[in-house]
Amino acid sequence: MRFYEIDFIKGIAVILMVIFHIFYLCKHMNIKSYDPESPLLYFMAKLAHTTFIICMGINLTLCKQKSKKNKKTNKEYHKSIIYRCMTYLVLSFMISYISYLAFGKNLFIKFGIIHFMTLGVFITSIFADKPKISILTSIIIIIINVLIESKKISFYNFNKYIGFITGLNINFNSLDYFPLIPWIAISLFGVIIGNTLYTNYNRNYKELKKISNKIENYSILKKISTFGKNSLLIYLFHFPLIYLILYFYKKKIN
Repeated sequence: MRFYEIDFIKGIAVILMVIFHIFYLCKHMNIKSYDPESPLLYFMAKLAHTTFIICMGINLTLCKQKSKKNKKTNKEYHKSIIYRCMTYLVLSFMISYISYLAFGKNLFIKFGIIHFMTLGVFITSIFADKPKISILTSIIIIIINVLIESKKISFYNFNKYIGFITGLNINFNSLDYFPLIPWIAISLFGVIIGNTLYTNYNRNYKELKKISNKIENYSILKKISTFGKNSLLIYLFHFPLIYLILYFYKKKIN
């Protein structure tokens, strides 16, 4: 059973992500002086990233519910989660290497959204059927993040590798950065939403089924949901594709 409502939301995020990265690469490749920090572009990027990570939490909740419904053992469930994490790990190395070749050692992606998902999927999966604990944990993480942002606490002497993964000690440049703090709190928010809207791999509200049917029956809406269904593939290939198009465009105009 497909949950078209989730795919559709992810599809909107995919479209926003692609649009943002066109302007982003134009700036970093010195083609046009667009400002990725402008209110509109910044909002588009944050909305896309936040949506992906929330949906990650929702999908892990549904994965756990499906596992229980199909009477799979915890060992089988954790095996599938570890396999997913290993896939993300391999993709993370590829992204870091390719971005290193394209942008050099100072700006290459050291811990981007796929790197985050490598650890985030494993951590969030532990909370997938524990919405109450997820609420408490996410609140604690948000409080820690606020204290760090306001410089009420600091971890400058923290191990630099653990520091940049967790977000406790940031001392480097990167094109893309998604530390565990605060983004794990966002994925746990997805767990809370998932457990609220779905139980035993079924929708808790008839309205969701109606929305899903409308998306399935309208070609444009279904196409957007297809983008969401294939969001990982699009994420992996759209960035280098846009880069190559802009690279040859730049050579042509010069």
